[in-house]
Amino acid sequence: LYFRFFSLSIGFPAVPVLLIAMVVPQMLAIYQEQFAIGWLGVGNTANKTEEDERHYKIYVGLACGAILLIIIQCVIFVFIVYRAGRKLHNKALYAMLRSPMRYFDTHPIGLIINRFSKDIFFMDELFPDVSFQFIKLFLLYLASVILVVVANYWFIIPLIALAALLI
Repeated sequence: LYFRFFSLSIGFPAVPVLLIAMVVPQMLAIYQEQFAIGWLGVGNTANKTEEDERHYKIYVGLACGAILLIIIQCVIFVFIVYRAGRKLHNKALYAMLRSPMRYFDTHPIGLIINRFSKDIFFMDELFPDVSFQFIKLFLLYLASVILVVVANYWFIIPLIALAALLI
């Protein structure tokens, strides 16, 4: 459902673009945290102030880059959701206008308008927020699983068993 919704916006490339836009800011934020850990772990040196100033500038640059990428991520997401919602609305309206006249004779117009507006509300208001949260959480869980497998490759065996149970 999510794949079809996002692929309606600009076609199939929307899905990889959206995934890249979701992953890259998170990777930069993780690198920023790792840089801070490395910076705090630096020992005492003679040029402590110069080195601290350089590290501070790099850290601020990484923070500004992460903020900029998150803004770009949101703009890309809003653009894709807007286009997909507009195309879905056009498809729904086209299907409604092409319905046989018997459908309109047997159903009250208020019921038709109520159902149509409810579906449009779901597409425009609720679905984008839910899909954004779904994608973020899915990528977070996927990163956690990858981290666990990298840390201890024996966890692949229970993961395969769990995947077999879920599929």
